Amino acid sequence: MAAISNARKAENLIMQGNYMSALNYLQKAHNNDPLNTDMSVYYAEYLYSIASIQKDQNIRKAQQEEAETILENLASRLPYSTLVKVKLSELNYKKGDMDRAKRELESAMSIAPYNSDIYNQRIIMGYQIAEEKIKNGLQTSVRTELEDVIKYYNKIQEIKGILETKQVKGGAERHFDISLQALLHVAKAYYLVGNYEETIELNKTVIKDINLVEESTNLNAAAYYKLGDESNYKIWREKARVKNSNNLEKIDEIILLPYIK
Repeated sequence: MAAISNARKAENLIMQGNYMSALNYLQKAHNNDPLNTDMSVYYAEYLYSIASIQKDQNIRKAQQEEAETILENLASRLPYSTLVKVKLSELNYKKGDMDRAKRELESAMSIAPYNSDIYNQRIIMGYQIAEEKIKNGLQTSVRTELEDVIKYYNKIQEIKGILETKQVKGGAERHFDISLQALLHVAKAYYLVGNYEETIELNKTVIKDINLVEESTNLNAAAYYKLGDESNYKIWREKARVKNSNNLEKIDEIILLPYIK
């Protein structure tokens, strides 16, 4: 009961914008019930987030290390928890340990092969890693990162097809699909490896999402430019301009992105 009470107090303080006081109550909640996985994960996540805004480097480091220790201990105690593995992946991504971040997600996939959320996260993470390397002028293994993005997209399609032809025990169909956010990142990956036709094809679905329509429109314009299709390039460039004149600059930036061999 004490853990729940402290967690509720923390939530109220967060809503009020009193983040440091909320941290104290989350710590109390965690100490009240250290075996509560959800509570421990929430505390570790919040602690790591708060650490990032600490001005004192020693405090920042101590809080980050505590957050990591909590998750590592959970992983040792619960080796088959996909939640813990996903959170460890996110923490290592923030730390800059991309290899560990990918391994944790891939381990989670092996435990829960029909959880499409994990595949979607792996797709998005893989593209973000590739994009960061390109921004920093590091071409090493970028192609591999992009091929992994495409590989996991194809894996989703494969599993989705299997589940659509089989009924899950009890007669219900298991929901398994790629998110539109992940699909946009696949379209971007295809663009960078030079498959502009596939980029345009995938964007037919992505563009239906009001939150992704601008980015998808910009990508389409760049893809048509790369294909040498002047007519469609102008059409999509104009669509982008109508949405936001700043999109013209974004399209030019996409066109200048290197082809990844």
